[in-house]
Amino acid sequence: MVTMSELEVTVLGGVIGGVAVAGIVALFARSSATFPGWSMARITITPPINDLSPTAGVRYTVRKIRDGTDQLKESSGLQNKNLSFRSVQGRELVAQVRYRKKLGFQFKCYLDLPEMRSLQEVERLMFGTSWHSVSPDGTTPGGNPATRFWFLLEGYPICVTVDGYTNNLFTYRENTTNDARCASRP
Repeated sequence: MVTMSELEVTVLGGVIGGVAVAGIVALFARSSATFPGWSMARITITPPINDLSPTAGVRYTVRKIRDGTDQLKESSGLQNKNLSFRSVQGRELVAQVRYRKKLGFQFKCYLDLPEMRSLQEVERLMFGTSWHSVSPDGTTPGGNPATRFWFLLEGYPICVTVDGYTNNLFTYRENTTNDARCASRP
């Protein structure tokens, strides 16, 4: 049988534990940009109005590969974190990426199609965009039709990994909004 004093101790302990957990959650829920040395980047793309449109069932994703480049000693390990682009207004899609300011980060974008397409078809559909270096997912042998295609964005430096992969590099720019836009050309 539980006495009143034991019940009071249990409730009090639960309240104190709950407050501690709430404090920890609030700490980590803060915007990462408020933590010294970290920032939030916005990568913006505008898909073409054709079979590569999100309304046609195409999903766009940015993969954060790592903070820094392979050659920097301070770089993070491989992260390979997939972040979905979200619709903000009109045709614009935005992905937000948390990163260490002093290192920047490597990234690559990809799109997932609802049906198989050849590399030539996807390149033709991307004509007029500021996207380049299109390649089918590595799991598709020999350029056969695929549903996932990787691409790079103009306006960002290029870095090559020690394994020979080519990625975009986002670097922190002081006094900017860290908002990079990559739109389809008219």
